[in-house]
Amino acid sequence: MQEIPFAQFTNWRELFRSPAATWAIESIVAGNTAGRLWIAEQTLLLWDQGNNVFYLAGAPPSEATGYDLAFLIDEQIRPAAIVEGLRYFKLRVAAPEAAAIIPVILPQIDLREISTLIYRCTGTIVAQPMPDLGGCELVPIDHALLEQSQLRRREEVLDEIDWMWRERADFYRHGFGVAACLPGEIIGWCTAEYVSPGHCGVGVATAAEFQRRGVGSAMAARFLEECRRRDMQVLWEAASSNSASCRLAARVGLVCSDEERTWQGQFPLFSLRLNDSVSAKE
Repeated sequence: MQEIPFAQFTNWRELFRSPAATWAIESIVAGNTAGRLWIAEQTLLLWDQGNNVFYLAGAPPSEATGYDLAFLIDEQIRPAAIVEGLRYFKLRVAAPEAAAIIPVILPQIDLREISTLIYRCTGTIVAQPMPDLGGCELVPIDHALLEQSQLRRREEVLDEIDWMWRERADFYRHGFGVAACLPGEIIGWCTAEYVSPGHCGVGVATAAEFQRRGVGSAMAARFLEECRRRDMQVLWEAASSNSASCRLAARVGLVCSDEERTWQGQFPLFSLRLNDSVSAKE
């Protein structure tokens, strides 16, 4: 397996047919998302470290390349991911026929296949009123807000930023977001992720006790307005089973444009000892 330097990522972009993979690559090249890319023969493996997603692209891997990928994942990626707290992962393939090799590259790991929907903004953003919660207001997520150490749930917002961005300082320079705030607490947040020139993804969350009251809709609509002001195209991902996220996307005017097969799994804490498995096969 040969690792490809960041500077060469865009040379391989056309082989990744997934809109989400393209967004990730552009953000990695821009320096806002952590990621790594490997090639073996004509098969490519992209590791998006922001959401811990793997993308398999290029030529469908041979069985030998499949074993090379399995060693790479088990011996290098799995330990690094666990150290970073990224034990749960997702996998997507650019070519449907490549799905047959998944049991080879991820042996002995229980995988669950789901459908992921991609939403985009193709027309009018539907404004949403802020619910009457006694002084709740929408404010920008910036350094001035997040340096207020007394704010309840401030750390949760910072955790979200630290999870998706290479450095917190990069978010302050290139990112943006909208928070719903009551006096002394943040009750919801919508942040830019996978940011590159002209593009960004969306991360949105509402505190449990304030869900289903219109907070998420108000934040998302305001966030999309900011994206339009910045002339940025938006990508919103949601599992088809996540009806709340799908409804929210539709409510603010986003349209489902793509559907992707996704496999979800969890890395084991210890090596799968793949050398022994291959020796037994030989």
